[in-house]
Amino acid sequence: MDFFSLRCFVEIVRSGGFTRASESLGRTQPAISSQVRKLEDELGGPLFDRSSPSLAMTDRGRRLFPRAERLLEEVGDLEREIAAEERYPRGRVSIAAGIAVIEGMLPPILSSFRMRYPLVRLSLMNRPGEGIYRALADGRADLGIGYLLGGRARVAGVTIARLRFFLVRKRARKGSAAGSAERLLSEPLLLLEKGLDLRNYVEGRLGPLASSLELPSAESLLCYAERGFGPALVPVIGELPPSRGLEWTSLDDRVPPLPLELYSREGATPSKAASMLAEAILKGSEGEVRA
Repeated sequence: MDFFSLRCFVEIVRSGGFTRASESLGRTQPAISSQVRKLEDELGGPLFDRSSPSLAMTDRGRRLFPRAERLLEEVGDLEREIAAEERYPRGRVSIAAGIAVIEGMLPPILSSFRMRYPLVRLSLMNRPGEGIYRALADGRADLGIGYLLGGRARVAGVTIARLRFFLVRKRARKGSAAGSAERLLSEPLLLLEKGLDLRNYVEGRLGPLASSLELPSAESLLCYAERGFGPALVPVIGELPPSRGLEWTSLDDRVPPLPLELYSREGATPSKAASMLAEAILKGSEGEVRA
């Protein structure tokens, strides 16, 4: 028994005949009659008294009609509910990411998403790389944003941006030397804290670096470089930020850029809200974002 056959039967009764029902449903009268015959075959007997000069239901038809109306009404309610959820998803979505992504990249993306889908509750989890992986693997996070997780079991990723490394120093006065990358790298630098993933990645390519001050984030590195604490080695996602009176020297030839990736749990079916947020992050990351 399919819903269209029931809809044909109910419309015939409501409209008072096969012809009007066919007009209402946009089908030919033979097509409507075929649907009714199929329904009668399934129910084991006629639904209409075809010997009557006017439309008249059999006892079987009279028993079916109110139940068919209720069933079709429930189906209609379900269709409208699903359509509403497609347009206005709800539920909680958790993202595991580093503090730089949470503070620098996500605010404009999530602001736009929340305005469009106000029923979705968002949760942001500050995690290092291994913490992002664990949060995804055990289901505490729906999405993750990070790097260096490629090839891990149970996690699938797609690249959304590139993370590059720069030597940054306060702009030199006129007549003074800007300083080469080789010279700056030989000096004590403002660096990310020892043990952080990005610090390990950089020193794995450049060797051990001397630090004048260790700091927890890219933004703090910039703040201290801007205030004259010395040159800094800064990770940046996307386009360079405004100069802020700083000089930038790319280290692309020494430290290969890292792909920043959007992660999800492999094999898991995401909620509608999580899928739509992932799409928003993919679209939003096409613009200029900074770590």
